[in-house]
Amino acid sequence: MKTIGIIGGGSLGLLFSAYLSDWYDVTLYTKTKTQAKCINENGITLHRQGEHHTKKVSAIPLEKNIKEADLIIVTVKQYHLKEIIPFIKTLTIHTPLLFIQNGMSHIEILKNLPQSTLYLGTVEHGAMRTDMDSVHHTGIGTTRIASYRGEMESILPIVNFPWVIETDWYGMLVKKLVVNALINPLTALYRVKNGQLIHNSYFYKTMRLLFEEIAAVLKLDSAFNYWENALGVCSRTSTNQSSMLKDIQEGRQTEIDAILGYIQTQAAEKRTSTPIVDFLYGSIKGIEEEKGD
Repeated sequence: MKTIGIIGGGSLGLLFSAYLSDWYDVTLYTKTKTQAKCINENGITLHRQGEHHTKKVSAIPLEKNIKEADLIIVTVKQYHLKEIIPFIKTLTIHTPLLFIQNGMSHIEILKNLPQSTLYLGTVEHGAMRTDMDSVHHTGIGTTRIASYRGEMESILPIVNFPWVIETDWYGMLVKKLVVNALINPLTALYRVKNGQLIHNSYFYKTMRLLFEEIAAVLKLDSAFNYWENALGVCSRTSTNQSSMLKDIQEGRQTEIDAILGYIQTQAAEKRTSTPIVDFLYGSIKGIEEEKGD
């Protein structure tokens, strides 16, 4: 049986651990001893479409070194990556790593890692952690994986938790970045569910103007396809709250730096003006600051 290490006990970490534990020997690395103890005692409860299943998963607090495994999946948010890099660097250069983060700022971090095999992933599932050992699978989607460095293997074929192998890591991340950049900051600022961005004519117009700025900065080929994809995500997840809105509501730090912050960096390099991006970035950072007081 293959061994899988998963770093991060948030919603995605719990979701991946629950599903992969049916097929692989999974170890989940958590931020706290309390969460690790809870999972070791109770397992992880997966809620999906009205059904509840408890999965037995081994959990270890991240203060200890990471064990070698056939694959290490990193699910922590962008702003926590720097904290776990020292642990990752204790692994051998032959340990494959899969990074699943929103935005694209983590690419700079990956460049300096010694491992010979690095994968990047995007997740289209909806997941919500409701307790230290409980996660709701709120939207069933797909995990997409591409190789950033090294050979891509056909890994992890899971029933009811599909994986798709992509050949272009940059294109894969940009597609997800556009969706995140349109939906997350607007829903967080307006305090609405995803579907309201297409059902409210004023929100829709703002989203379109935001898209035009982003498309110009990223020099998107076939921009229409990116726009249609974002509208489709809004429609399919119309009753969902975005992760950024949830972060704002619960007083947590958002991933605005990894999403719009990345676009601002690209705009500065190209000397492109982005007034709507700048406004949204400043608005979310301001809300974060208020929540932190």
